[in-house]
Amino acid sequence: MDPLTRLRQAMKIDGLIITATPAMAAVEPRHRDNIRTALINHLATHTAPNRNGPDLTHLADLTRRPRLDGWAISISHCPLIGGFALAPGSFGLGIDFEITNRVSAKAAMRIATTEAERKIAAASNATAFWAAKESAIKAFGNLGHVDLQFESVEVTALSEAGSFTARWMSHEARGDVLSQKMWTVALARSRSSVSD
Repeated sequence: MDPLTRLRQAMKIDGLIITATPAMAAVEPRHRDNIRTALINHLATHTAPNRNGPDLTHLADLTRRPRLDGWAISISHCPLIGGFALAPGSFGLGIDFEITNRVSAKAAMRIATTEAERKIAAASNATAFWAAKESAIKAFGNLGHVDLQFESVEVTALSEAGSFTARWMSHEARGDVLSQKMWTVALARSRSSVSD
């Protein structure tokens, strides 16, 4: 089973779509446009097959975060692969693609902001830790419509199997990281509060 299918199954999000290809990788000259075009085409077939759905043209604007009422959306790219994750609903969703083993242990420690997080980073694969934190930042940012930095979010657990939790203020995210030989992908879903 391919990693994206395993990730979809692990996350248990109704209607979750993850699309990724090398044509959307960061080394492609028009990779950002390719991702947005694929996203728009996918949403057009799922939200408006009869052409009476919402206007999706704003999603092509590379200066804005992709948003659509009733949909959770996140995009990512690395030099090997790029793509998006989306699902019906109003929750935070974050995806991150990284080249496997690209992140050094020193870089992972640089983005760890608490002593507990430094212990997690030291005991984990550095790329998996980075991808987990990056996907959580995106999930929280999409939930709260804010731009967050590495210092704002704390990875509170990261298992050897790849499951992780993260926290930002009173919000919690849960996710999974899957690595293969060439690239690693992390997906996080945030909820409005720890008690939800």
